[in-house]
Amino acid sequence: MSYILESYDNTLHQILEKGCRKSNRTGIDTLSISGIQCRYDISDRFPILTKRKVWPKSIFAELLWFLSGSTNNKDLQALGSNIWTPWVSTEFEKTHGYVEGALGPVYGFQLRHFGGRYGNGAPIQFEVYESSEGYQYKKEFSYGEGGFDQLQNMIDLLHNDPDSRRNLFSLWNPRDLSKMRIPPCHYTFQVFAHNNKLSGMLTQRSCDMFIGCAANIQFYSAFIYILSQQIGYRPHEFIHSIGDAHIYINHIEATNKYLSRESKESPKLLLNKASDIYSYNLEDFKVINYNPHDPIKVAVAV
Repeated sequence: MSYILESYDNTLHQILEKGCRKSNRTGIDTLSISGIQCRYDISDRFPILTKRKVWPKSIFAELLWFLSGSTNNKDLQALGSNIWTPWVSTEFEKTHGYVEGALGPVYGFQLRHFGGRYGNGAPIQFEVYESSEGYQYKKEFSYGEGGFDQLQNMIDLLHNDPDSRRNLFSLWNPRDLSKMRIPPCHYTFQVFAHNNKLSGMLTQRSCDMFIGCAANIQFYSAFIYILSQQIGYRPHEFIHSIGDAHIYINHIEATNKYLSRESKESPKLLLNKASDIYSYNLEDFKVINYNPHDPIKVAVAV
């Protein structure tokens, strides 16, 4: 049997056995360990949880949303995913003057428009200026204007300098943190090419191991599959480095239930090739032989 999530399961065991109880912004304490690294061989099987049922389509949708550069929850909902909906806040939108559904310059904006202009989050916007003669005029600008496309840069380096040790993107922009609904949890991703195989390492400052981690593993593994396909490599390994790896106190019972279950074979991912990295759609992702145990429902700490 090919089960590739042993590293994830071992981390859960370690946190339950050795984690320190800590408080945090949500008001729900965690058991936490600092400095964890997990490795997943994704060359044949794909790392979707099988000891409890999850819904892969919503995470593939979030990945497409991320690659598009959008930060509006309405665009994600249009792809059939509501995983960001708990963080939508009309108060937040009013405070920052954002359009409805805008989450601020979060993940996708930093990937595609790092350092660019966000404004109110609308695609096309206007600013009012006053001339030296005293009259006012409007100047149009677009979402992300003046920003740097880190995704295209990663693709270009894989084509032109595959051995580069500088091929990474960072989503952590201190200037923009106060404008975001929540600062990035996963914030740096580096790729490594060797012998026509591609691996990637994610660095994450904070990780909810029972809910969020499973999504992060799937998300970036699928991203490696996409990059590999576009460059002409084979996906090899996903490496996950976590600063604060934690289990919420109200997830402990569910975590023990998960760990008590028998391992089931990890599925495969078949990916239809798109013309370029920006042209994938949900129908291109096909999970094969996914036969998980029943779901385990828990509340998300927002």
